[in-house]
Amino acid sequence: MVHKLLEHCGVVSEDFKESFPENYYPIPENYIVFISGSERPSQSYRHYFEVVGRINKTLKENEIVSVQAGDKTDVIVPGTLDLRGRMSPRQLAHLIKCAKVCITSNMFAAKLSRIYNVPLVLIGTNFPTKLMLSSFKNCTYIEPNLNGKKWNYKVTDPENTVNGIKPEVISDAILQKLNISHDPFSETVFAGKHYGIELFDFVPDSQFPQHLADKTVNLRLDLYYSREAVEQLSSFCKLNIVTKESFDINRVNTSNILSITYFCNKTANYDFIKDCKAKGINIMIFCSSDEHIQDIRFDLLGIAEVHKQRIENPLDKLDICATMFRSSRVVFGRNKVYSSIYHYKRDLQGDLMATELPKVLDDDFLEFTDFMFVFKP
Repeated sequence: MVHKLLEHCGVVSEDFKESFPENYYPIPENYIVFISGSERPSQSYRHYFEVVGRINKTLKENEIVSVQAGDKTDVIVPGTLDLRGRMSPRQLAHLIKCAKVCITSNMFAAKLSRIYNVPLVLIGTNFPTKLMLSSFKNCTYIEPNLNGKKWNYKVTDPENTVNGIKPEVISDAILQKLNISHDPFSETVFAGKHYGIELFDFVPDSQFPQHLADKTVNLRLDLYYSREAVEQLSSFCKLNIVTKESFDINRVNTSNILSITYFCNKTANYDFIKDCKAKGINIMIFCSSDEHIQDIRFDLLGIAEVHKQRIENPLDKLDICATMFRSSRVVFGRNKVYSSIYHYKRDLQGDLMATELPKVLDDDFLEFTDFMFVFKP
């Protein structure tokens, strides 16, 4: 603080050296550290999984370990040594001090890197690099392309601007800090705004996967209708229900129903909609018929809003030739796992980490694009 006051007054001591107390924590000998999360959720980068996936093989060849630290609630980064929620600030200081590189959008971690002169890759925060001491030359600052927009300094950012940074740019910066050469990385074509958030769709045409029991599940009654499934699963699992048919809302555990998406074309079951409203269930009604939507809206006037069923194509202006994709939203059905509804309907299985993009992008595929990562190998 004293140093900052002197600096503000134009008096800077060449001999001044910052410090922060540290406590020992058992850690690997050679490692880089990802400090996930941020003081502001708007600055939390969600694609560290893609960053680590590009460099893990190279790091192993050089006997370097990837470590993740941060809050226990931060999204885990697969392929890293997980130390989330285990460290005090002083132990975190020791972890950063001994790291070969620190990668973060967290300003506390960035300041510790500066104090210990640890090579830093600072991810798309809305703080200009001048907030880091000008004498700290070890910082590589990476920000997204704002396309003429100004930074959002609020706690949240609905557009998830920071996630516009391509993972390969961060991966390249890390290896440059380590002075390690590498082959070209796969090229990011598109990253959905929810990619990195796990979501599970279950079609009740087979046995329910027990490892999803403590997850929130989309129950796809629109693909396979089963009253028994909704009654049974609502007894122990949090559900978002997607359906074209009504069911007896009094026979299910409504406390576990988070929402109902009800598709109707020619007619709708108005009693079902009223019962859902009476039970306090969030029900969203969609109609794809231009001929009947106005009649349904009139019948439900003052009761519920009816939306026009429409799915946008965020890939229509992109070069998607010779591209692959993976998704953080998958479909469980037929005792198998699929990359999208498109693949479920055609019973197309493949490598979930690298599935070839369909030549025809219909609504069954586009429904999942918000959770997809599209890339060129």
